[in-house]
Amino acid sequence: MAGVYKRLAEPSTDTDSFPHSREILNAWRTIRDRAAFSADLLQGDEGEAWLRYWHACLLSETPEKFPGQYKAVTNAIGNRPLTPPENVAGTIRVLLADIRPTLPAGLAQAVFMYVAVNMIHGFADGNGRLSRFILNWEAESAAAPLLVIPLNMRAQLTQSMDTAWYEGRIEPLIASLGEACVETDRLLQHLS
Repeated sequence: MAGVYKRLAEPSTDTDSFPHSREILNAWRTIRDRAAFSADLLQGDEGEAWLRYWHACLLSETPEKFPGQYKAVTNAIGNRPLTPPENVAGTIRVLLADIRPTLPAGLAQAVFMYVAVNMIHGFADGNGRLSRFILNWEAESAAAPLLVIPLNMRAQLTQSMDTAWYEGRIEPLIASLGEACVETDRLLQHLS
């Protein structure tokens, strides 16, 4: 892990030769920066500004994706209905001011925010990245383990999120996140 940390903290001159290297390094810096802040900042009136701030940080290397700005036009993922642009700000405000505070701190808030940010889909791009960032920020703030979502599990997680959001059945999502925890542990053991 020390070697990985050193390479991410001090990239070599050939870093730009790898696809998306600037975005990866930017995400790493943003993840390191969030450690200085509690996820409780998401609550209340300032929460929306923090959500937009982190989105802007995560996408700062891709200005064409409008970092920190809510979507201006309707977007879609398959045939999933997404929040219309005119409803995004109000939906986010209710989520952060009225719903999040009623949830137990830790994994309950982390999982709920992960699903909500994904399903509201308030930005033109980067919603998945932001939801994973928020999931781990919430977990980190509650001293819970961090979670990597492997690429090979994205479709499964999307399906289980749909089941949780539209049918109110959270068990498949919890099972998928449990599998992701096992994969995260496996990855960390491989890196150490």
